[in-house]
Amino acid sequence: MGYASVYVVPPAALAALRRFPSVLDLLDENEGELESLQAMAETAKPSEYSWASPAELRGFLAEPGVGALEWCLDGPLDLDAYWTAVHFLLAKENAWRALERAGAPAPPVAAALIGGTPLARGSDATVREPPFVREIAKALKPLAPKTLRARLRGGSAEAGDPEIWDPSWDADEILDRAKELRSLYLGAADDGNAVLVRIGS
Repeated sequence: MGYASVYVVPPAALAALRRFPSVLDLLDENEGELESLQAMAETAKPSEYSWASPAELRGFLAEPGVGALEWCLDGPLDLDAYWTAVHFLLAKENAWRALERAGAPAPPVAAALIGGTPLARGSDATVREPPFVREIAKALKPLAPKTLRARLRGGSAEAGDPEIWDPSWDADEILDRAKELRSLYLGAADDGNAVLVRIGS
């Protein structure tokens, strides 16, 4: 059923990642801490940790605004295999069918996990720029915990597909992940940040 990981990214870091996408894994492994990346750039050995070359790492760090950041990547919020159920809970659609939209615009509530624009060609990461993050947050805001809990009742039967909602899953776990995702978007919107999502198998 795969996994989904969600990150908050400051605009300056996102612009740098678009130019140097190979640095993403390095950021992820180091919890987005700028100091760790600067230390690796000084030793010129980032290739021990990721596909990023020393030149790419130095290029990323030299991008405008990056040096002034305290962090470059916040997260991940790991939804694990529950992501398909979380998507159904929020958007009321089958996640695998939604992935087949092949780049077609997704409504904001669905785009919390599926949609966005690729970080780079061939990347497994998709990006929601700050203006779209605000749209998504606006769509998610009415889905307060009480509303989500009401939707959760019978969610497995309503989804009707164990590929997206396994009946053995803990309902409270699904609810908690959905609430965390909603909070992440509300916070990112308030702070003017972007959101990056990685979905894998």
